[in-house]
Amino acid sequence: MLGIFFQRKEKICPVFRLKRKTGFIPLNNKYLKGFTLVELLVVIALISLIVAVVLSNMTKNKNSARDIAVRSSLSGVQRAAALLYSKTQASYEGVCDPSDTTLSDQDDFGRFKAYINKNNGPTGVIGCKDSDQAYAVISSLNLKDCWCVDSTGNSKEVKLNGAPDCRARLTTTACP
Repeated sequence: MLGIFFQRKEKICPVFRLKRKTGFIPLNNKYLKGFTLVELLVVIALISLIVAVVLSNMTKNKNSARDIAVRSSLSGVQRAAALLYSKTQASYEGVCDPSDTTLSDQDDFGRFKAYINKNNGPTGVIGCKDSDQAYAVISSLNLKDCWCVDSTGNSKEVKLNGAPDCRARLTTTACP
């Protein structure tokens, strides 16, 4: 009957940190109590701080990976344009869609256009200019301004410099 109100425990001596046997200890003893409210709040604050740091790093890494995917796709556009140039006997006509100045939807360009649109951020812009002898394609990125590729082999970052979007920076068939 007394086992309901009392429990046999080893008590740790606070001075010497030694265990000593005691008799029955009441269940409301200070060594049997849980954590205080302040201790719990401190632990919750530390955990939430760690979670915030980890999530912000994950978001940055995710955007960086998307930028790399856009650059890789633009490199693929260069290869597809070189193939088009050899197929059409020295003409880049067909790289861009003349109705909306973006990449064409035909051949591999449509596949690259869909992949770039999926990865180039919330303000995703693809600009394109072409002629018989040259072309240039520009796309917005997540962490930086823009990335541009052209028929001369350029593949570089382009700053907005006050332009409203990447398409406005592309005025000729060469990267700015």
